[in-house]
Amino acid sequence: MLSRVADNLYWMARYLERTENLARLVDVSAGLMAEATAKRTRYAFLGHVTSCTQTLTGMFEGIFNEGDALSFLSIGRNIERADMTSRIVDVRAAAMMVTVNAEELRPFETVLWMSVLRSLSGYQMYRLKTRERVHGPGVVRFLLAEDQFPRACVCCLRRIEEVLHRLPNSETLVRRVARMRRALHHTRFEALERGALHDFIDRLQLSLARTNDELARIYFVGHSAPVSAIAPILAYQNQNKHITARKL
Repeated sequence: MLSRVADNLYWMARYLERTENLARLVDVSAGLMAEATAKRTRYAFLGHVTSCTQTLTGMFEGIFNEGDALSFLSIGRNIERADMTSRIVDVRAAAMMVTVNAEELRPFETVLWMSVLRSLSGYQMYRLKTRERVHGPGVVRFLLAEDQFPRACVCCLRRIEEVLHRLPNSETLVRRVARMRRALHHTRFEALERGALHDFIDRLQLSLARTNDELARIYFVGHSAPVSAIAPILAYQNQNKHITARKL
């Protein structure tokens, strides 16, 4: 396959996944607001966006031969999923762990954690898997380290690893993804305080960004992503050079 085609398929999958995740996030966030104004219109529009992206994803899965094209679509989709899930956990979930706000948030704690799950369509699967009430540490572990939930980081990384094994010259990438997966699997998130969780997710996101760079170096030579697509990643990396990624 031409590197240009592989590059385009990879980034198309990422953009579709990003669009769907953002639509879900806005929908759930808006539902928590007291605003009654244009709610029905907004809900219908965001539902349409989600439905369209899912239709395209399902169409690709249903009509593409199993080969390089489907492989790069899968890698792009799962890298984006892992990145978006980790960001949602970091920004929305970790913020609720701040001790100073614990008392203020306690009456709404269950509702807020449920919104985190619903922003990733994970509420029903969380209850089915854990058989327990919705609580912070359980939600964090489920979204980061549940191997069977498709939007959990560990599940995304496992799927990426499986696809990479079918591609040539992927040994370095396989080792990097396997390190991330093992780190997530063996970390006791219940014991992490808010700052430690934030640092861990920072390292995870940096390693995902480096995986993206390594993919471009190996498979997309001369056809890197548009500047508008990689600029946020580069800026993010520059802002976090002090964070090491030894565990990941």
